[in-house]
Amino acid sequence: MSNSYKGPGTLSGAVWTNPSQASANDGLFAVHSAASQERLIATNFGFVIPAGSTILHVSAIVYGKGAGASNTNRTVEVALTLDAANVAPNSDVQLITMPLNVNHGYASNPDFGRWAIAITRANVVDVNFGVLVRKNTAYPDSISIDYIELVVEYTESNLF
Repeated sequence: MSNSYKGPGTLSGAVWTNPSQASANDGLFAVHSAASQERLIATNFGFVIPAGSTILHVSAIVYGKGAGASNTNRTVEVALTLDAANVAPNSDVQLITMPLNVNHGYASNPDFGRWAIAITRANVVDVNFGVLVRKNTAYPDSISIDYIELVVEYTESNLF
């Protein structure tokens, strides 16, 4: 069994300030402070998974913080995407509550992304495979994302 950890190569978001800041765990933030729920789109993770490998799990780790006084206003929805735009069919949407004004990482469920079909190597290495992050509420309290990381656990085939 092997694990691969990667950050996104591409980040975008319509009302997010500096979305590219969520590409490194460096204390620089992509910020959403509007009273809306537009997504931060993180894709192009650059996974190199050997041919013939079987994907076992995909997890997301989101490093960030929130400014809202209530847990609800500091909660983000995290979901997998296959096309850099939509939640992947039959995948879980995880809710992660960001700490109040303290940057910290929170992991999604290790079984993140339950699929009607198996997650394949082709899915994981595709440039459009990634993570969608959005505020759980439309309150104007800011959410700040420092870094998004995907973890792919897989077994390599024994081709001899």
